Amino acid sequence: MEDALIGMGAAAILLIGSLVLLRVARRASSGALKRNHTVGIRTVQTLASDEAWAVGNRAGAKTTFIAAVGSIIGSSLAVLCGLLPMLGTSEDLTAAAIACLILASCGWAVCWLIAGSRAANRAAEEAS
Repeated sequence: MEDALIGMGAAAILLIGSLVLLRVARRASSGALKRNHTVGIRTVQTLASDEAWAVGNRAGAKTTFIAAVGSIIGSSLAVLCGLLPMLGTSEDLTAAAIACLILASCGWAVCWLIAGSRAANRAAEEAS
């Protein structure tokens, strides 16, 4: 049961991070995300000017949104998997399911965030 609880905790942290990522994507798509060195798609091209930042982050917002939603779904399912032992599922299978969902969610997010960064770079270069 301890492995499942640790996994649920890790999945909950991933869920919170994914919700933050969703908020960033929404702010980027609306243009409300101002140039900064903390959140957003921060590359040499997007940080070059306020215009490049706005254009680049708008261009990457859709893929960032997709990354966040997929990660929210995966991490939510991982948290819910913690309830499987109540249905008679073994603890080893529960821990494995949680670990697989966490890894898949992270992989999903990373792939889409890379795609978003590439789109943001292209758009920022064109705006410069």
